[in-house]
Amino acid sequence: MGYELLMFEKKHMLSILLFVHDRGGCTRMELYNGVANNDGMPGKLAVLEEHGLIKQSLVPISHAMQIDLTRKGDQVVEHLKAIEGLISV
Repeated sequence: MGYELLMFEKKHMLSILLFVHDRGGCTRMELYNGVANNDGMPGKLAVLEEHGLIKQSLVPISHAMQIDLTRKGDQVVEHLKAIEGLISV
């Protein structure tokens, strides 16, 4: 077992997953406007995609990049929401 969880120490990683989950998917621009718009975001999306949590695909008509959670990504978010429920006061 490695240190895959350490990816969540990077700023916005959890926010990205929660944003995409809560919207049932979004475009890259919607994500940038809703979470953060900085030079590091494409790299963060690449890390999440490499770990199989999101998938990015080109929307042919608009040339926008669509971001969706994978099944694995949905499962991770459900666990995060369960943890949130446990620590909520």
